Amino acid sequence: EGRIELDAMMELAELYIERGDRVAATAQLAGLEPFLTGPRFTLFRRAQLSYYRGCLARLDGKQDEARAQFAQAVEGFGSTEAKIVMNVLALIGLAEADLALGENVEAKASIERALSLAGSFVEPGSPSYLVGRCLVARGDAELLEGDVEAARISFRSGSEQLGLTLG
Repeated sequence: EGRIELDAMMELAELYIERGDRVAATAQLAGLEPFLTGPRFTLFRRAQLSYYRGCLARLDGKQDEARAQFAQAVEGFGSTEAKIVMNVLALIGLAEADLALGENVEAKASIERALSLAGSFVEPGSPSYLVGRCLVARGDAELLEGDVEAARISFRSGSEQLGLTLG
């Protein structure tokens, strides 16, 4: 099944990225090139590819490129009516790239969008690893702005969410 093949190739690239294996991740993503013009490489798949390219660029320390790729992913995921978990991750990636580039206002806006979307996946008051990741990103932004107390609260809340959901 071609659809599964594309997903598997991208997810394998993500595993390489998480391990820090730039060479394997780059090769894996390059292996998708022949499929880019095919009918199965939908707008959603393009958004996924942009997300993984953003992750790879961030791993390489190329924050401008990471920012551009995450922005493309957010735009692609946003063009569908469905709520997509990966959009939360792309928004967090976009915020992290913005923070690295000193664009705190843009980063905070992306974090708040991510937090709102992440919260929409769970019942109010329910723990969520996505909410936890957003709160940690918010803490990073607050810390960079020098608001240590707000950062402490965000980190603590994020840690609680992550602890409840991921252990």
